[in-house]
Amino acid sequence: MKQNGFTLIELIGVVAIIALVMVVAVPQVMSTLTNSSVKKSEAFENDLELAAESYVENNWQTFKIEYDKYQTSHNRPNQYCIPLSTLISNGYIKNTDIDPSTNEAINFEKKYILLRNISETQNRYKFSFEYIDATVNKGTICTSWEV
Repeated sequence: MKQNGFTLIELIGVVAIIALVMVVAVPQVMSTLTNSSVKKSEAFENDLELAAESYVENNWQTFKIEYDKYQTSHNRPNQYCIPLSTLISNGYIKNTDIDPSTNEAINFEKKYILLRNISETQNRYKFSFEYIDATVNKGTICTSWEV
């Protein structure tokens, strides 16, 4: 007598194979998604840093005046905040860029590039960068930024 269908042992074997594949594949997929998100955030911050660097290089005389004025009026040596709105208004970043931490268009209000360890050599500035979201990090130097 010939029966159509699978035996219980065959079904258990198929389910076991699928479970084994899931045990191996799911952590790899999750790791890939996490790494992708981290790399996307790093690329975003790198783009902002490059925009700030380009802004300073292309507007060196203006930056020097603003930086010197800030240094004389504040007690924060070798630090300067560039609002992202300044980078947008000067065309260094687009106001349609997506913030990978929220997956939404960037809200440029209270977001800055903090330049640290600023040193002048041969009519150029060198600095290290930090992306500051003053809506999240309320105790940062850029929170009450005024140029």
